[in-house]
Amino acid sequence: MIQIRLLWPKTTQVLIYDELGETFLRKAVPNSCAVEVLPIRDRLPITFRFSFLIRCLVNYVHQKLSPRQAYFSALIDQYKPRVVITFIDSNNSVLGAYAQHHSDVLVIAIQNGIRSELSVANQGSLAPIYFGLGDVTKELFEKANVSCQRIESVGSMLLGIYLAENSFGQEEYDLVFVSSYRATWDVQNNKYHRALLDAHQIVFRHLLRYAQLHRKRILVLTKGKVLNEGEYCAEEDEFYRQLANGAEYTLISTVKDTFTAYRIALNASLLIAVDSTLAYEVLSVGRKIILGWGTNSYLKSAAVRYTKYLSDNVVLTNGSYEEFHEKVTMLINLSQEDYEITIEEYRSKYLNQDINSPPHLVIEREIRRHIEQDNLI
Repeated sequence: MIQIRLLWPKTTQVLIYDELGETFLRKAVPNSCAVEVLPIRDRLPITFRFSFLIRCLVNYVHQKLSPRQAYFSALIDQYKPRVVITFIDSNNSVLGAYAQHHSDVLVIAIQNGIRSELSVANQGSLAPIYFGLGDVTKELFEKANVSCQRIESVGSMLLGIYLAENSFGQEEYDLVFVSSYRATWDVQNNKYHRALLDAHQIVFRHLLRYAQLHRKRILVLTKGKVLNEGEYCAEEDEFYRQLANGAEYTLISTVKDTFTAYRIALNASLLIAVDSTLAYEVLSVGRKIILGWGTNSYLKSAAVRYTKYLSDNVVLTNGSYEEFHEKVTMLINLSQEDYEITIEEYRSKYLNQDINSPPHLVIEREIRRHIEQDNLI
């Protein structure tokens, strides 16, 4: 049975579409602006207004929108926003359709993770103004034949917010492994997920072996987000415990709406990951990483877009321990200056992070300009 959420929309200047990342999105909104949130998760939002029902019919019959596009576009209209902003940047065709029929409204989607061609294509043929991580995202849109009103490579908004208030590079941790584990990997009959599972097993076992040989400490940064420090996702905890088979490592959970992951990742001597966005974020500001895409042959072929610009120094090309040992040792011993020279050509390709111009301030200026133009009309 579908659960509903009854809403009484208020007129606002800025509407946050979807509660995902609301705390962070508010930092991209000028303080002078009125803000409302349209929650769409877990329960179906609904409002009992005649104007809403009429708008739904108009959207569906006259504008030829899909039932979902017609419904949520009509719901957005109930807020009469001047700006709509969201972290839902893939698998969502609502805002592209809304922007097409509301040229006077600034509609912004912000990329919050690396994306596949399929997830971009699921937006339909149109997308709103898109603030992406880097130029590779532009390539994805072109490949998927999805047109944006405008697309800009501005980097990671969350990373930008963190760096605006924190320093990094203290190297408090030896080897940090970024987990992408999901419990569904074990039950879904999906080649890509099985490949991810295999790659995680290979890389983590290599890491345990390396750490024991060189007396290094391992910290595993979990994928599953928890509400409080000290809590763990049970399935993920058990997954690594079985792989470790008694070997030492420390598990650290990612706490919701905090910067725990950035604090740890940016202060690691070396970050090891398979497919994590966090690794590309760390790379963009010059921190040392190594990626395990190539440890599984299927994953290697599926992830060409996310490895083709990188040098072999930071990508594992096979599942052998010998290559892992050689490359990890080289990166650990490489001076920071030499490392930055090595990555200079491609560090911004995947994530174009400018510490002096963080994305949340770029977006805030965009919103402020639009609101001010409206006030002059």
